[in-house]
Amino acid sequence: MRWFWLAAVACLATPLAAEPRQIEHRYGTTEIDATPERVVSLSFIGHDFLLSLGVTPVALRYWYGTHPYGVWPWAQEALGAAEPVVLYGEINVEQIANLKPDLIVGQWSGMTANDYRFLSQIAPTLPPPVGEGDYSAAWQDMTRQLGLALNREGEAEEVIARLEGRFATVRDAHPDWAGKSSVVAWPPRIGAYTSKDLRSRFLTDLGFAPQSQVDALIGANAFFVTIPQEDLSALDVDLLL
Repeated sequence: MRWFWLAAVACLATPLAAEPRQIEHRYGTTEIDATPERVVSLSFIGHDFLLSLGVTPVALRYWYGTHPYGVWPWAQEALGAAEPVVLYGEINVEQIANLKPDLIVGQWSGMTANDYRFLSQIAPTLPPPVGEGDYSAAWQDMTRQLGLALNREGEAEEVIARLEGRFATVRDAHPDWAGKSSVVAWPPRIGAYTSKDLRSRFLTDLGFAPQSQVDALIGANAFFVTIPQEDLSALDVDLLL
C-alpha cells in the first residue's frame, strides 16, 4: 500500500551541514557524519517518505503497479523529472553497491540481519526502529528516523504535524467512527493485518478502535495473521476492508 497522505509536499530548502549523529535501530547503531546525497530506498514504501522530505532517491524498491519508476500518482509531482533506478525482487547487495549510495534506507523492506551486515559495509544503513518487526513501525517513527538520518528533523516534524492535523480534521467530521471496530483483511489467504500494520494504523488514526480481536491471534510485532477458517469471528467488525 502506498500512502496518499505523503503527496502534498512543499519545496524544502537544502539543510545545513550536519553534525555527526548516531541512530539506534533493530540491528544496532548506525553512524552518519554528513548529510546524505545519494539515497537508495529498499523500503517498499520508503520513497514516499523520502519525497515528502524533499529528497529524491537515486534508486527505489518496486512493489507493484504500472506507474513510472514505481511512484504512484500522488507523489509524481514530488518526483518531478527524476528517473531513479528501480530495484526489483530481493535485495541485491552487488547492485546496490554499484549505485554508490551514502545512505541505504530499509525501514519497511524485510531486511535481515545478514542483509544489514553486508549493506552497512557499503554505506550507513537504516533498518526498522528499535523493537520493531519488518513491517510494524509507525509512520511517525519512520519519518522521524529518516529526518534524523537526512539532517531534516524540522521538515520531518512538519510532515508529521500536517498529517496528524489532517487525521484530526477527519475524526472531527466523523465522530460516529470513534471506537468502532475495524479490520483490513486480505481475502486470498483469509488473513488480516494487526494493529501494528500501517493499514490498520490508518484506520486507528481515523478514530476506529485498535484491532484487538486480530492481535489476540498472533505475537508482538507481527503485521499479518492468517485467520483459521473454522473461526472467522475476528472479522465480525463494524468496518471490514
